[in-house]
Amino acid sequence: MSLEEVSAGLARTLALITEARSAAVVASAAARDGAELMAVGTQGSHSDAVAAASLMHDRTQPELGAAVETLTAAEELIRGYRRDVLGEVGDPSVVVADIADTSAADRGNHDDLPRAVPTATTEAENSCRAKLIAEARRQGLKISAEEVRFIGVDPNGRIVWIENGWHDEESNEGAGLAHIMSHANEFTEKGIGRPAIGAFVLAAIVRGQYSGYDQGKRRTSRPIFKVNIDDEDRYVGVQVGSNGFIIGANMRSLRNPYRGARRNERANYDATYRGW
Repeated sequence: MSLEEVSAGLARTLALITEARSAAVVASAAARDGAELMAVGTQGSHSDAVAAASLMHDRTQPELGAAVETLTAAEELIRGYRRDVLGEVGDPSVVVADIADTSAADRGNHDDLPRAVPTATTEAENSCRAKLIAEARRQGLKISAEEVRFIGVDPNGRIVWIENGWHDEESNEGAGLAHIMSHANEFTEKGIGRPAIGAFVLAAIVRGQYSGYDQGKRRTSRPIFKVNIDDEDRYVGVQVGSNGFIIGANMRSLRNPYRGARRNERANYDATYRGW
C-alpha cells in the first residue's frame, strides 16, 4: 500500500471519528437539555417512570463524556501520525470545512466567495456538517447552511462556525470570513497560508488552548488562543458571538502575544472557561 493510500485511508477514518465525536457531543447536550426540561415538568412527581428516566440520564452522561474523551484521543493519535510519520502539514480534518482557496475574500467581495463544498470533501464530512447545522437550528441559533464555511464543536460542546460574512473597506467593519481575510497578511506573515486561514481560526476555538487573556474592550473582546502548528505555537485573538458565530480574528505577536491584553478573572477559577 502506497503512502498516498495510507494517507487517504487515515483521512477517511479521521473524518468518521470526528463525526462520531460531534454526534456524542450533540447527544450529551440534548440529553442534558431533556433532563432539565423533565425536571421542571415533573417537579414533585413520585412516578417510577420519572425516577427511572432520571437514573438513566445520570448513567448516560458519564458514558457520553467518556466516549467524547476516547474519540478525541483517537483523533489526536491519527493527527500525530499523519504529522510526524507522513509529514503532512496542517489539520484540515479538525473541522468540517471548505478549505478552498479564499484569495477572493481578500478584496472583501461577498459574491466572490466560493459557496459550495469542494468535491474533495468526504461524504462523512458533509454528513457531520449537516448534522451540526441541524443541531444549531434545533438550539434556536440563526444559521444559514448556504453561508457556513467552517463549523465545529468546542470543548464545552458549543457549536461554533464561520460564515462567508462581509467586509467594508472604507469603515473596516465586517464579520465572518470576508472580514478575517481583509487582513490575511497578518496570518501569512506568521506562517498560515491563505487557504488555511479559516480552518486555522476555527481550530483555535475548537481545540486551541485559551490563554486566559483577552484583547480589546470587554464588550467586543477577543479571547487569545494558543495553537500549535508544526511544533510551533501561534497566538490568535478570536471574537465569538454569544451564539457561536465567529465575527473576526487577528494574529498576535509570537514574542509577546499578551502585550496590551488583559487577564480574564474568570480564567483564574473556571478551568472550562473559553473566554466567551
